[in-house]
Amino acid sequence: MTETGAAAAPWPSEMPPERRPSAAEAPPSAVQLTIAVPDDETAEVLAAVVWGGAAGAVPPPDGVEERDTADEGVRWVISWVDPPAPELLETLGAELCRNGADVVGTSSVAHDQGLDAWRDYASVWRAGPFAVRPPWLEAIPDAETIDLVIDPGATFGSGSHQSTRMALELLADLPIDKMPVVDVGSGSGILGIGAALLGAARVDLVELDPRGENVGLTNAFRNRVADRVRWAGTDATALAGVRTGPAQHEPRVVAANMLIGELEAVAPSLRALAGTGGLVIAAGVLESQVPRLMQALGAHRRVDCRIEPSETDPSVSWAALALELQPAPDPEADDVDPRTPR
Repeated sequence: MTETGAAAAPWPSEMPPERRPSAAEAPPSAVQLTIAVPDDETAEVLAAVVWGGAAGAVPPPDGVEERDTADEGVRWVISWVDPPAPELLETLGAELCRNGADVVGTSSVAHDQGLDAWRDYASVWRAGPFAVRPPWLEAIPDAETIDLVIDPGATFGSGSHQSTRMALELLADLPIDKMPVVDVGSGSGILGIGAALLGAARVDLVELDPRGENVGLTNAFRNRVADRVRWAGTDATALAGVRTGPAQHEPRVVAANMLIGELEAVAPSLRALAGTGGLVIAAGVLESQVPRLMQALGAHRRVDCRIEPSETDPSVSWAALALELQPAPDPEADDVDPRTPR
């Protein structure tokens, strides 16, 4: 990764190779669990159940694909390359039903089909100046459109989810040119790579899922910004490494598109990464959850806020916020007479 003003690194001759298992290495079949999701509020709870593995009883999936059709509504296709035991899937299915889902069924598919079935439903998504597309769909021939090419693989971040597009729109409206950016919970790298295309000086990707390294960096190559995008790691150590890395005292833009519980958990790290005067872009929360988010992030000045009715459940709305972090208030300030000179 180059610093601002440094000569760009030579463009590599090829993208890093995909590190998916070969047919000989991979298991003969994957398992898919399909559930019907009634609304976005229930989806928040169901996502926690899926990725929490029913309180640790079931390993986390290798991919979750959202399909939204007029006939069937919203369905999630949850895939495991290494299938859990049938009784564990039953445990997960029962927990999902208790939290509002309807289990449509399970099926076995070829291991690669299990993770790539979403490709049949891929399309181009508009988000502010961006046109987000997978590499096998053609670019929009428009000089004012920023072509953002993303193949998420088994990670989150194809541009199909409303919260992702809202976060991209906020990024495009902020003065992030020449600023360092950190994409926390980066998934496919879509927010960080979008920031690089907008002129960010450098981008760090932090993702809890180790598969994100290959996916995020490959997408950076696809968009010709790999000289400014760095894989920082997958855990709290990675966050600490970003804080102590180049230009550690500069304000940063920190983008995080996560569920409210995850945002609350990483809020101290988001504050530390952005620094006083830095910007936090937070998306993935419902409008009703905004007070929880603002309390978790502490002192701030609201720069921008987007509220949009859910595309799948108009009774609720998604929110995305851009907040400039302020110094924490002095705990002793309330004990001082404001008329007293200091």
